[in-house]
Amino acid sequence: MRFKALSVMVLLTTLLLAVQYIQPKPVLGHGLHSDEVAIANLGGRALTGRVEMYPPTLDTKNLPDEAFIRIRVFDANNNNNIPNVSYNIKVTQGGKLLLLDNFFSPDGDLWLKIKPDPKMRQPMISAAQEPTGLPKWIGTFDHPVEIKGPIMTDGGLYEFKIEIWSIDTPKVLLEPTLNFNAYVTVATIQEYEAPIGKLEVRSFYDKILTLDYKEDNNAITFTMPMNWDKKYLAQVPFIHQEVVLDDPSKVAEKYTGLLNGFRLPENNIVIDRSAEQPVIHFMIFNNTLQKIADHFVEMGVQPKIAEFTLIPGEVDVGTPLNVEAGQLSKYSANGAYHISISVPDTIEPMKPTAFSISIMDANTGAFKDVLYQFVVIKDGQELARRNGATLGGSSVEYFTFTDQHAGPVTIRLEKIGNNEQESAEFTVTVAPEFPWAIFALMGAIGSTIALARSRFAALIR
Repeated sequence: MRFKALSVMVLLTTLLLAVQYIQPKPVLGHGLHSDEVAIANLGGRALTGRVEMYPPTLDTKNLPDEAFIRIRVFDANNNNNIPNVSYNIKVTQGGKLLLLDNFFSPDGDLWLKIKPDPKMRQPMISAAQEPTGLPKWIGTFDHPVEIKGPIMTDGGLYEFKIEIWSIDTPKVLLEPTLNFNAYVTVATIQEYEAPIGKLEVRSFYDKILTLDYKEDNNAITFTMPMNWDKKYLAQVPFIHQEVVLDDPSKVAEKYTGLLNGFRLPENNIVIDRSAEQPVIHFMIFNNTLQKIADHFVEMGVQPKIAEFTLIPGEVDVGTPLNVEAGQLSKYSANGAYHISISVPDTIEPMKPTAFSISIMDANTGAFKDVLYQFVVIKDGQELARRNGATLGGSSVEYFTFTDQHAGPVTIRLEKIGNNEQESAEFTVTVAPEFPWAIFALMGAIGSTIALARSRFAALIR
């Protein structure tokens, strides 16, 4: 009996060690104009959701007469769309409900044409309907659902809460239904008058709430809404904010940046002096955000805002952060651009991986809004190629690796700035889906149990 209990305990310990590798993977999201989320593994298919906003360069100074939302559901194993998807979609911004209705995509790509109208209290929807069960608005590329109303009339973070009722056929409901949340941003641009002249703050995440200027140390502080919960924060690849000064003579040689009282690493603050109006960039990547969130957990607090502070000079203020670089950087092939890519500490299969990209003019240090091609290569085989563009000099690209991609993988940017000669290549490592060390451990424990059993049997003879 003692030996049997020992065997069971050892087996349970082994399974506990292994279970962390076979649980469903968490989602990852939050782009600028796009967000990609792992939904579920279903029938051997890695269902993944993606929300995209077009044009990708929306901000509060350039709101269009119409914009498009593409909601895609596909199998990450082969990048094939899932057909006949039925949705319930809820869109909110700043806690305000903007849209709640049912939709249907015959080919896995649901297209919504948004006509912003701040004067309307509720959206007006026009499209054909799929009649199976509850009626659902049908949206395709050629015939998108037209939605007119108070959507995309304001800057900030737009949340899409999406429930999937059916796939493959509208006649069979999923039990249980599948859910995912995705977020896209309309950049906020706000101007302020300060003693040093006119300031412009540009937020590429959520809307600016407050701004304060302290004359004693010339510190600029502004806030925006922020959820510091670590599960939520795991979905945020990076946060990009800009402070624009109208007088180049007011720009310091160096700046100290703080986020909620924590001193940011030097590479999180970048000064662009090339333009007529200089720009100071906050480029805060996920590893820095996670480190700050860890401190909040230790302190037993969870703020509801992000507070950014910019102080001229190198100042010993705030709590220093010990953060790994988390970035890969190099110059493009012909040296016209400096490219940085932020990558997660661990890249896991079947989980959308966010690659945060920033592109600077190598000569001026200016963050550039440029086109490029994002390419993923494994063992000489091209896994993905898509067109991308930076907004405010930054962008996020997503790719979901499978367990067949374990090991070194090449991430390559090509045709940067529409120049055939400008490219940059980076190597990242994909972790195996189920580490073989666990199998080795289980085998070793199994051998130990067998040896112990033989010795125990010898002792009781």
